[in-house]
Amino acid sequence: MQIVRKKNISLWFSIVIFSLFSLFFVQAASAHGLSDVIGELTFDPPDAKPGERVKVTIELKETAGAEGQVDLVNVELDLKLSVPDGAEIEKSLLPSGPAMFSETFQIGKGFHDVRVNLNRLSSGEEFTAYLGFTVNATIEPLVGSDQEVWFSPAGVWPYFGILDNIAAALVAVIGLALILILYRKPFSPANSSSLNGPVVVLFLLAPAMAMIGFGGYWDVSWHSESFRETIITPTHLMIVLGIVLIQIAAFILLRGGKKTSWISHIKHNKSAKIALFVLLIPLIGAPLDEIWHTQFGTDASLWAPPHVFITFGTITAALLMVTVKVEQDTTMVKVFRVLILGGILFTAAIFLTEHEFPFPAWHASAFRPFFVYPGFLAIFTLVVSLMAKRVIDLRFGATLAVATFLAYRVLVYPLLAAVGMEITPQFPVVLVGTLLIAVLVDRFYKGPAERQTRLAEVDTLAPAAVGES
Repeated sequence: MQIVRKKNISLWFSIVIFSLFSLFFVQAASAHGLSDVIGELTFDPPDAKPGERVKVTIELKETAGAEGQVDLVNVELDLKLSVPDGAEIEKSLLPSGPAMFSETFQIGKGFHDVRVNLNRLSSGEEFTAYLGFTVNATIEPLVGSDQEVWFSPAGVWPYFGILDNIAAALVAVIGLALILILYRKPFSPANSSSLNGPVVVLFLLAPAMAMIGFGGYWDVSWHSESFRETIITPTHLMIVLGIVLIQIAAFILLRGGKKTSWISHIKHNKSAKIALFVLLIPLIGAPLDEIWHTQFGTDASLWAPPHVFITFGTITAALLMVTVKVEQDTTMVKVFRVLILGGILFTAAIFLTEHEFPFPAWHASAFRPFFVYPGFLAIFTLVVSLMAKRVIDLRFGATLAVATFLAYRVLVYPLLAAVGMEITPQFPVVLVGTLLIAVLVDRFYKGPAERQTRLAEVDTLAPAAVGES
C-alpha cells in the first residue's frame, strides 16, 4: 500500500513545512490585556531632548475599589527602566497605597523600555505591564508627554505565544500551497478565472486594498505611540472603510446573474459562492477579535490569531476577486489589476511590520529567527507575482505589481507625517529584493497571453516544417 501518493505530495510537503515553522516559533507566553489597575507615566520637562536629564514619574491606581478609591493593599511592585546607552534602573515601588515611582536620568536616542511587575500576595498572581517611549534619532522631543500603563486582566493568565506562532505557520503553509497551485496548475485565457462580473468590482477593490494597507501601517504606528486602544480610532475606521468597499464588490458579484432563488443561485454559481465567502470574513472575524480582546486584552503581538484570520481572509478574498473576468480587458482594467495586486502585497506586509518598527527587546519579534522576515516576504511576493502573470496580459505584469507595492510602502512615510505620527517603520534593504523576485518571475514564467502567442507560433511553424520535409 502506497502511503504517500504522488498527487498528495503537496499536502505532505505543507505538513512538513508547518511542523518546521511551528518548532522555530515556539516561545514564552506574552502578557496581554487591561485590568482594574492602571497607571500614568509623565515626563518633567515634557519636551526634553536626547542628552538632557528628565524626571519620569509612574503612578499606579486601582479603579475597581469601592467607589473608585485607590486600594493596592497586599501588592508587591517593582519597576525596570531600560535606557538606550545607559544603565538599567531597577527599583521597588511602595507595597500599598498610592504606588508612585520617580527617577531622574539622562535620556538617549531610541526606545526606552518600561516594565512594571505587579504581584498580588493574597492570590499569588503576577502580572506584567509593558510601556515605552521613543526619543527620535533626529533630536526631536519625547514622543508623548503622558502615556498609560496596563496589566493583564485580573484572573486571566496570558495565553501562550505558541498560538500566534501556529497562526503564522498556517499562513506560511497557505502561501506555499498557493505558490504550488499558481505555478503548476495548467491554465489558459479561457479558464484562468471562475469569476464573471462587472468592471466596477475591480474599481472598488483597488482603493480598498490601498486603504487597508495604509490603515494597517498607521494602526501599528498609532499603537506604538499610544498602547491602549478603543474600537473607534481613525486607523480602525480607515481599515474598516477598505473592508466595506470589498464587501460592496462582493455583494455586486453575489447578485450578478441571479434569476432563481438565492439557495439555487449560490449552489450553481461559482461567483456567488466566492462572494459569499468574502462577505462572511468580517462577520466571523470581527466578533472573534472582540472575544479575543475581551479575554486577553490589548495584543502585545500583531500575530494574534484573530488578526491573522482577518488580514489573510481579506487577502484571500482579494486574490480571488482580482481574477474577475470583464467584458473588455482594456488598459484601464489592467492598471486596476496592477494596483490591486500591489495593494494585496502591501496588506500582507502589515503582518511583518513588527520587524520594521522599533519595538523593545521584550517583544515577540525579537525572538524570531532571522529568516522569518525575508522568508515571509518572499512567499507573499511569489504569490502576487504568479497571480499577476495569470491575470494581467502584460510582459512585465509581476514587476509592475511589485513596483506598485514598493510605491505604496514609500508613501507610508508622508502619510504618517501628515497625520502627526512620529514613530515610523524602517525601510529594510530586503524590500528591494521583492522587485528582483518579480523580475525573475516575468523572465522565466509564461503568462496566459505569452503561452497563447507561443502556441500560435508553434502551430504556424509546424506546417512549414512538414512541407520542407
